[in-house]
Amino acid sequence: MNKPLVSVIIPIYNCESTIEERIQSVLNQNYGIVEIILVENGSTDNTLESICKYVNGHSVKLFKSNVKSASFSRNLGFKFSSGDYILFLDSDDILDSNYINEHIRFLELKNFSSSIITIGNFDFYVDEKVIKNCSIENKRHNNRIELLNSLFYSIDDFMFQTTCFLVPRSFLEIYEWKNYLTLDDDGDFIFSILVKYEQVKILTDAKYYYRKKHSNKTLSKTRNKRSLMSALVCQENKFNLAKEIVDFNIDQLIINQLKIMKDFYNYDYKQGYLGLALLVRKYGVSRINELLFDLPFNLKVAKFGIMWLNVMLIINSKVKKVI
Repeated sequence: MNKPLVSVIIPIYNCESTIEERIQSVLNQNYGIVEIILVENGSTDNTLESICKYVNGHSVKLFKSNVKSASFSRNLGFKFSSGDYILFLDSDDILDSNYINEHIRFLELKNFSSSIITIGNFDFYVDEKVIKNCSIENKRHNNRIELLNSLFYSIDDFMFQTTCFLVPRSFLEIYEWKNYLTLDDDGDFIFSILVKYEQVKILTDAKYYYRKKHSNKTLSKTRNKRSLMSALVCQENKFNLAKEIVDFNIDQLIINQLKIMKDFYNYDYKQGYLGLALLVRKYGVSRINELLFDLPFNLKVAKFGIMWLNVMLIINSKVKKVI
C-alpha cells in the first residue's frame, strides 16, 4: 500500500497570536504526505491576514464560513479534504514534529487494519505553564472499556482531546460532527470513535501540546442556553452510545449533568437554574435530592437552586422543554 495522505483540518477563530505556530508545526512534520485544510469562522482580529501567506491552493487550502461553529467547520473541512486519514487540530494546539509519523508507522505495522484506532499523548498548558502531562500508555492498557469508563466517570481527571486521534476517512464518511452541539461536541466525537473501534493503541511517542489562554475568546468558552443544552445532550449521547458496551450507571449520568449545572451556575446563575429545572422535570425531585447528598460539598450548593425551582415549577410552570 502506498503511504496514505493525511488531511489536517484546522477550524480557526480569533487566534492571530498562535495560528502561525500551529500551521508551522504541521508543515514541520517528518511525515511529508500531508495537506492542511483551514476553515476560517469570521474572526474579528487579524487571524485571516496571518494565514494568507501559507495558502497555496494545493497543500494548504483555505475555506471561509460564516457559521460560528467548530463542528460545522470540521464537517466543511472534511468535505474538501482528500486524506485517507484525518487529524483535527484544535484550539492553540501544536504538534511535535514526529506526531503524524508515529501514527502512520504503527498503522503500517498493522497493515492499516480498519479495526484499529491510534491515540496520541499530550501535555496540557495554560498560559504557557504545564498543568498536566497526559501520558496514558500504562494507565489504561489500551483497553477501550477502561477508556470509556475513565472518561464517563472522570477517573483521575482522565481526559482526551480531538487531536489525539488519527481518524480513518471511512469513519468520517459515516459519522458527522453534530452542528447543533456547541459544548462538549468533542466528547460526543471521542465516544463515537471508542464505541466504533474495538482495538485502540495509545502511542507514547506521538506527542502534541494542548494549550489554552485565559484571555482567548473562543467559541467553546461561550456559556448560554444553547451551550447549556449542548452539554446536557452530549452527556446523554455518551450514555446511549456506550451503554450496550459498558455497564454505565444512570445515576452517574445525572451526577455528570449536575456538575454541568454547577459550572453554568458559576458563569450565569440563570442558566444554572434553567438546567436544574430541566433535570428536576426529567428525573424527579426526590432522585435529584438523593444524589446531591452524595456529592462533594461544593456541589451541594446547587440543592438550593433545585428547591427554589421546585416551588417555582409548581406555582408557575415556565420550563416546557425537557432534554
